Amino acid sequence: MEFKTTSHKLVARICDYFEKNHLFEPGQIRTTKLVYLVECRYCAWEQKSIINLDWIFWHYGPWSSSLDNILKRDFKMAEENEQELGTFIPVHWTRPEFDEPKLKFDPTAEGILLGVLERFAAMPYNELLDYVYFETEPMRNAIKGEPLDFSTVQRPQRFVDPVSLLPPQVFNKLRQKADQLRVTEQGEDAITDPAFFELLIMLEGESSIRLPDGEVFVHDNAKLDLKSALDD
Repeated sequence: MEFKTTSHKLVARICDYFEKNHLFEPGQIRTTKLVYLVECRYCAWEQKSIINLDWIFWHYGPWSSSLDNILKRDFKMAEENEQELGTFIPVHWTRPEFDEPKLKFDPTAEGILLGVLERFAAMPYNELLDYVYFETEPMRNAIKGEPLDFSTVQRPQRFVDPVSLLPPQVFNKLRQKADQLRVTEQGEDAITDPAFFELLIMLEGESSIRLPDGEVFVHDNAKLDLKSALDD
């Protein structure tokens, strides 16, 4: 089988991951949800689609007729049998012969794909369906039978230690200055280094800091820990 489209290559990578990690073969429902999660996260970071599928809100949440055709026609993928609401029997099917998918996407897509597979590939069906249905932005205001709106997907927020925002040389210099910090009887600080005051202003200001790759939020406890380190 040839990798005709990016969707084919993405499904092949998913199948390959399941085989190499000795997991049950992914059926149509699980594969659809995994492709959807990759699409959501890629849209969040790049503000554009990775595969441009015709996603709509259907029976088990997001569904694409074009992806469904690829799974059934080209991959001969089995459809899971539902025992009870949200509970599915794992499927067994023989995937078509194709070369090992050595495709490497762009760095963002590659990281997103591996992250999705590591977190969701083996997740129980009821948890996977609930996460997709209730925790992804396009599904929050979705209308059954209508296209999903991926423009509502927000860029991820990173929670970081504020020390990681400083170049090592700046932090080391500030730490040395802080160790020598003394307050005179008149209340004048012994430090006049602008970088030190810039750090304090940052810590006293708002908890959000704009960086090129996203919105960063510094937790109040992290700010207090750094202040304590400077006061020691």
